[in-house]
Amino acid sequence: MTNSLTQRAAVALVAMAALCSCAKTQEEANVVARVANRTLTEADIKAAIPPHLSPSDSMQRVNAFIDNWIADNLITEVAIKNLHDTREIDRMTEEYRRQLIMWEYRRLKVAQDTSLTISTSDIDAYYTAHSAEMHSDEPMVKGIFIAMPANSPALANVKRWYRSAKSTDIERLEKVGLTEAMRYEYFRNRWLPWSDVTRNIPDAPSDPRNLELERNGTIYLLNLTEIIAKGEKLPREAADCRIREMLERQRAAALDSRLRDTLYHQSLRNGTVYRR
Repeated sequence: MTNSLTQRAAVALVAMAALCSCAKTQEEANVVARVANRTLTEADIKAAIPPHLSPSDSMQRVNAFIDNWIADNLITEVAIKNLHDTREIDRMTEEYRRQLIMWEYRRLKVAQDTSLTISTSDIDAYYTAHSAEMHSDEPMVKGIFIAMPANSPALANVKRWYRSAKSTDIERLEKVGLTEAMRYEYFRNRWLPWSDVTRNIPDAPSDPRNLELERNGTIYLLNLTEIIAKGEKLPREAADCRIREMLERQRAAALDSRLRDTLYHQSLRNGTVYRR
């Protein structure tokens, strides 16, 4: 009986050792680089490298990431050995960690608080009270933009449709825009900054105007229906985004102030904190 138990125990120990060995081998296989006791794994690289890169670009990014990781950790190792007093660094690290935790908690509180929702009536009221202050920082435009191959058989029709105000022409244009155009944007119903529109147009002028130009086999067509020059007063609809963002910042700051004040005084009352 004793020999049998001894044999089974030995088999179990061998099996456990084999499992540990396999696990360690698998873990080691995922390690791409090591400096001292720090390791860089395949998962770390996958999380850091953007997807959808070409094979050559992906390989370059991976190699550069690995080299930078090794260099950073080598410098860290040398620094640790040569810096005899790291108390200030430790303090700064803890302070930074505390700030990150506070920021994340406050962000969650803001996201959960329905009182921060900005209504249309809120924006209307602010615009009525402050319309004299609402001026454009850059030109704002409405219109249609389309970029497509210059040799497209549909180009002649597109040149006619994108200037048209007829709904049937716009429907035809949208069908072409969805199938043949490299980029199509309809914004006759909303204001866009001129810089946002021209970001996709090479050699675009600084002042808003209708465009029809060809570059490297692509034709760029832009028809503007309305323009607000830089410095002009913004109409209510053009000021919508600016007012909404401003009101959201104000309400978030007020919520943060209330949160800090409430926690502070509650903690004083229940003895969680002490203050002379």
